[in-house]
Amino acid sequence: MKNYRLSLLTAILLMAMVPQSMNAQFFKKLLKGAGKVLTESVTTPQSQFGGVQGIDVEWVECQRWGDDVRVQFALVNNSRSDIEMSFFNTWPSGEKHTFAIADSGDRYGIDFIYLGGNVDDNCSVLVPSGVKVQCVARINKAGGKVDKFKYISIGGWNAGQQKPNYSYLSPKMEVKEIANTDREHLSCTLPSIFVSEKSIIRKQKDVTINFSLLEASGQDMKLTLGDLKVFDSNGNAYQAELKPGYTASMISDVPFNMTLTIKNVPEGITMSIVRLSVARNYKIEWRNVEMPDTEG
Repeated sequence: MKNYRLSLLTAILLMAMVPQSMNAQFFKKLLKGAGKVLTESVTTPQSQFGGVQGIDVEWVECQRWGDDVRVQFALVNNSRSDIEMSFFNTWPSGEKHTFAIADSGDRYGIDFIYLGGNVDDNCSVLVPSGVKVQCVARINKAGGKVDKFKYISIGGWNAGQQKPNYSYLSPKMEVKEIANTDREHLSCTLPSIFVSEKSIIRKQKDVTINFSLLEASGQDMKLTLGDLKVFDSNGNAYQAELKPGYTASMISDVPFNMTLTIKNVPEGITMSIVRLSVARNYKIEWRNVEMPDTEG
């Protein structure tokens, strides 16, 4: 199972999705794994607004997450006192403080989804003295459009300093693809899920794709699937059936086996796309897959 473990960013994002009662053992593993990643990250320069005195930002990575991009960073308190920070989402108060600029020059809005824990209404976080606090922000609608950002700006307002407005700028950051499948022709845009293709076999006129789903967040999960679309390289559509159904009740670290059967497939056919929606905004997708001509 070790090969299927989530990246640090994925694990943190999953924590934002599950209840605060997440088991303590998983939380300790997360923090233990964070040290090396954050040590190797790059410290950001300060923007024209300046930063909060005593606070540095370490930028870790960007990751494509469906239609969005999520960026992981850490707040580092080098002072002798605890510091509370309040961040601005892009709308309505953070337009000059919180945004991302792509290499193309296009500007994207940002909101904060994890600040050392679930985000409160004020996007505030307490950064204890001498501590790194892990954070995640969502760059909206950049997932299918941006491969690299010139810089990312995160900022807000802190009443405890002479100039209360602040923001921090990142260096250039590449957007990383999710490595959560075991075939080049197979992709899954939901980072919390690892998809493994077991076999593709023909039985008479039908072709069945056998695959498994695995999640490793430390929490059980009920996953909703649906909206099957199958087209061959000639543009013909096919009917398909998913078993055991369109709801997967998953236990953490335990594979959930499924079959996707494509009906009435002629021999010598390549499927240009086999797509299955996951949790509404995400998808599992096979592309350019040759269908077997003989029975398995």
